[in-house]
Amino acid sequence: MKRFSLLLILFLAASATLHAAGSNVGTSAGEFLKFGPDARGIGMGHAMSSIAEDSSAIFWNPAGLAQLRRGHVTFTHGILFQDVFYDYVAYARPIAPLVLPRRRFLRPSGLGTLGISIQYLNAGRIEERINTGAPTGGQFTPRDLAVTTAWGGSLTDNLSVGLALKYIDSRIQADARTGAVDGGIRYQTHLYDWPWTVAASIHNLGGSLSFDSQRDPLPVTVRFGNSFRPVEYLVIGGDIILSRDNDPYPAIGIEGLFAVEQSVVVAIRGGYNGRTSSGDLDGFAGTSFGLGLKMDTLGVDYGWLPFGALGSTHRFSVTYSFGKTVRR
Repeated sequence: MKRFSLLLILFLAASATLHAAGSNVGTSAGEFLKFGPDARGIGMGHAMSSIAEDSSAIFWNPAGLAQLRRGHVTFTHGILFQDVFYDYVAYARPIAPLVLPRRRFLRPSGLGTLGISIQYLNAGRIEERINTGAPTGGQFTPRDLAVTTAWGGSLTDNLSVGLALKYIDSRIQADARTGAVDGGIRYQTHLYDWPWTVAASIHNLGGSLSFDSQRDPLPVTVRFGNSFRPVEYLVIGGDIILSRDNDPYPAIGIEGLFAVEQSVVVAIRGGYNGRTSSGDLDGFAGTSFGLGLKMDTLGVDYGWLPFGALGSTHRFSVTYSFGKTVRR
C-alpha cells in the first residue's frame, strides 16, 4: 500500500499541473490519441482505466496488462463522421518465466506482459483550395498513425504498474512526427466483500507535433478510476479525466454478463462521458451503449456513441485469446 500511495502522489502532482494550466480547448495536436479504441470501452463511456485487463489495456492503462494469463488480440473498425474511419489493432502476450518466481518478485506471470498496438485515423479525401476559397484541382487525405509498445507487470499480489512508448505520425498536407510516454498503476482490494480496483494513468506525455512554424503539444491526459463487482456478472466503473485541452469530466460505465450456454456469454453495456453532452451538442449525446458476445476464446463487440446533430459513431471489435495459460 505504501508503494501505491507514493505512485498515486506522483499522479496527483501531474494532474494538479494540468489543472493549474487551465482549459486550453483546441490547443492540442493528435486528438485521435483520445479516441476509444475498442467497442467495449466505447459502450462503457470510456470508464476503463481500472477495468481493461486484455490487449486494449495498452490504450486505457498499461498496468492492466499484468492480469493477462494468455495471449490476446483486438481488432477494431470505427465508423465516425462522413468519410472518416478509425482502425485499431492490439496484441499482448504474457512472458512465461524461466523458473517459477519467488513471492517477492514480479507476479502473476513473473516477467509481466508485453504488447503492441496500432491506431490509424483516415479523414477521407479533401478538396484543396487556396485562401480565397477557389479550388486548385488537387486533393489530399489527412491521416494519423500511432504505434505503441507497452509492458505491464505485478509488483505484489495487489499492485500492478505499466509503461508504454508511442511513435506518432500525423499528416495534413505535410508530415509531423513525435514520441510520447504513457504510464499507469492499479491496486486491487475489496470494498466490503466486493472486488474493488483503484487505478490511475497518464497518457501522451512529452511530445508535440509541428506543422510548418506551428508547434502544438499532444493532449496530455490523466485518469483516476475505480471499479467494483457487487456480483460476479456485473461490473461498475467510474473515471475522472483531466486533460490539458479540456476541463475535468467524468466517465461512468456498467456491464452486465448473461450466460446463454456454458461457453457463450452475452454482455450488455451502458455508459456516460462528460466530455460531450447534450448541453454542448444539439440532440442526444454523451450516453453510449454496447453489446458483446463471448464464445470461449472468441469475442465480438459493438459500441454506439452519439454526437447529437453531428451524427453517431460506431465501433466493431473482434477479440481472440490464444496460447497456454501462464502460471501465477
